[in-house]
Amino acid sequence: MSLHREQEPTFYTSNGTTIALQAGGGALSQVSIGTDGTLFGLYGTAGTNNIYRNNGSSWYVIPGGLHQVSVGDATHIVGQYNGQPMYYNPSTQTWINIAKPNGSNVTDIEVGADGTIYAISSEWPNNLYRMDWATATCVAITGNLTVDGPTSFCADADATYTILIGQQNVTDYIWEYNGASGTLVGGSVTITAPPSGQASPLLTIYGSNACSQGSAFTYTPSIVGVPAPFIINGSVSTCVGSLVAYNIEATAMTTTWEFPTAWVQNTTAPNNNGGQFTAGESGTISFTRDNGCATRTEALEVMVFQGPPAPAVLVSGGTMLCKDEPMLFSFQPDVNSLFNQMTYGLLNTWTATPDTDTSIYITATGWWTNPITSLVCVSTNACGQTNSAPLSLTTNGNQPSVGSYWQQNGEVLECSGSLSTHTFQWLLEGNPIPGATGLTYTPLVSGNYALETTMTDFPCPPYVTDSQ
Repeated sequence: MSLHREQEPTFYTSNGTTIALQAGGGALSQVSIGTDGTLFGLYGTAGTNNIYRNNGSSWYVIPGGLHQVSVGDATHIVGQYNGQPMYYNPSTQTWINIAKPNGSNVTDIEVGADGTIYAISSEWPNNLYRMDWATATCVAITGNLTVDGPTSFCADADATYTILIGQQNVTDYIWEYNGASGTLVGGSVTITAPPSGQASPLLTIYGSNACSQGSAFTYTPSIVGVPAPFIINGSVSTCVGSLVAYNIEATAMTTTWEFPTAWVQNTTAPNNNGGQFTAGESGTISFTRDNGCATRTEALEVMVFQGPPAPAVLVSGGTMLCKDEPMLFSFQPDVNSLFNQMTYGLLNTWTATPDTDTSIYITATGWWTNPITSLVCVSTNACGQTNSAPLSLTTNGNQPSVGSYWQQNGEVLECSGSLSTHTFQWLLEGNPIPGATGLTYTPLVSGNYALETTMTDFPCPPYVTDSQ
């Protein structure tokens, strides 16, 4: 290749192609040409001015001053001034410092078209260093994000978050939402809330560039789902015309409520949480809460009685009990009865065993004939209570017993007492003696004798005396 100098203005050419233009009649101290033809020259005293030319464009001066320059192509330009390595940003026409290799000054620096940078430092002997372009041009992200978006939103609904104030030196903004990540489009992102009942999401946004990540904005918006279940306080039964009150726990949510027909509202204006009424017909009390995203309705069925229940009716049992034989007394209550209870007063030797709330077993023990007059079934509802007709109970008295009603007189056995309502049968060794059915019997053989009696007017089991 041959070089020759043109006349004023001065050009340097190679085979007729202009490769440099001397500016202002001064001298260039260094020229560097990239693989794409980009030319960069040092003009004047080293470190005074930087001269940049790109593919035949006119010269222009970039203040800053360099001692050395190297061009890989138009996007990869490096230099050094007083040992400080730098790279050039053509879009902003500024020089940006590169970290010194191992903290040492640079005495020489070169860059290839692919951005690979080589530098010789002032330290010895390990003074040759290599750095790729992305690492060399890495700029820290600064500033804090200001993000606008809702603090809560409805389950399964969308919410948009927008960056109001961004960070510096950012190429992309990254968002993370419950572990999924993506890039914000136009400075905002739309996310969908999880279903009701799941944990609140974590939203994270931060700026990013090729080699660093900025401080993150994090937020956990609350998820508004279906209102939680609640309890209606108030009676489930009442009497017509009674004053009743129903309420729920107070919240900030809007609450509406309904009550059965024919009920009269006693409060001037029921608040969101309840009120007082005069009961009319049976029906449903309902409260509905609305949190702006969903509603929940709770209901309470209320039974209204028109009066006390009718007395319960005895459906099984009698007035006379056999000795030691349990008898079941059962009552049929009125359909308007909510609660039933058996009450009774017994002789000390009698026993009572409850069966259900409307039935009981009574057992007569002993021969007392005193009646029981307080066995009743008490039926109750919201209007009052009623009692069944009291029962007068007795036992089948006048049964004979050893030592009181029969004795042995010589060879004649006799039963004494007023037993006109009984039949008799004498027993020998527990077996009936044929024809021995009177009040007396003359034994024919030695042995153990007893008397079996049976009531003729009440179906109780036969009674057998002790043997003699």
